[in-house]
Amino acid sequence: MAARAILLAVLLFSGTPAILPAQTHATPAVRMTVRGDSLRIAVVGDAGIETDTISRGIAASKPIDAIILVGDNFYPCGVKSATDKKWHVIDALTALDIPIYAVLGNHDYCGKPDAQVNAHVPNWIMPAHNYAIRSDLADFAMLDTTPYALGANRNAEDVVREVFASSKATWRIVVGHHVVASSGWHGMFPRKEAARMRRLLPIMRSEHVDLYLGGHDHHEELLDLAPPLIVVSGAASDPVPMVTVRDQTIWPHTTHFSERVGFSVIELTRTQIAIEFRNSHGGRVAGPFRYPAKR
Repeated sequence: MAARAILLAVLLFSGTPAILPAQTHATPAVRMTVRGDSLRIAVVGDAGIETDTISRGIAASKPIDAIILVGDNFYPCGVKSATDKKWHVIDALTALDIPIYAVLGNHDYCGKPDAQVNAHVPNWIMPAHNYAIRSDLADFAMLDTTPYALGANRNAEDVVREVFASSKATWRIVVGHHVVASSGWHGMFPRKEAARMRRLLPIMRSEHVDLYLGGHDHHEELLDLAPPLIVVSGAASDPVPMVTVRDQTIWPHTTHFSERVGFSVIELTRTQIAIEFRNSHGGRVAGPFRYPAKR
């Protein structure tokens, strides 16, 4: 695992993909507790230097049942060990005493990504590079998209198929760092990476995925690809304006993001999903955008 992590870190900056072994074991699964009739999740991306700020916004947005970190959890590089002082970057998040379900981003790979797997950090949940979350309302495929975007393997496709093969949940959600559609720079460039990520779209559609949650582009956006819905939530530390506004973009209507940092909140019930965008104070910037369940 250590050798593979080093190889991928090199690939991040060389741009030359290598073929890594396909995932041969079953995807591990963890349980997310649903209290009452709804599930409220804060989606935080590219948070690596502003978690104190974003934590205050999440606290002001309670009740929140879970936090999903969509990668680039540490800047400029990920932690290198269980005792790395960079873990203190997320102290304010862990202090909220809310379960944190995390995936890896490309910046996490220039540290040692395995150091984040099964880390003994309060409320931190990442049992593997790719894993599933099961709940009474939704099933989640949690993807390590860095090797997939680089063309190093196609494990992400297999994980999506496996996680939803027997799913009976009302909602099917995929989480990864890299965008599959976005009005930001990474929705188009590097071209090969963007094209590889778009390969996930027909697979998500065949598995009846409702929602994809990602970051990588440092803005907040909702797109409707009919299906799936796409939430880009990567503005948790260093927002960057969108390059354009796609035809599929529901919000925002301008490339300018006025908030210093932001995150999204997803609320699930058996009959609908509601998506809203919030600022560093927990104030609602846009939404809720409501969509009915189709199954």
